[in-house]
Amino acid sequence: MMLAEASAVQVGTASFIRPTAMIEILDGICDYMLRYGIREIRELVGKVEV
Repeated sequence: MMLAEASAVQVGTASFIRPTAMIEILDGICDYMLRYGIREIRELVGKVEV
């Protein structure tokens, strides 16, 4: 999400369709950070370039 710069509207829409979406997103971010030794969320923001 942070890497791809998902908008609040996209996250809100996902939550409307799937009420647990935000929890799943946060769990995924935490897992990713642990796996790659990332200590702060700001290290992720805007890192993917297409």
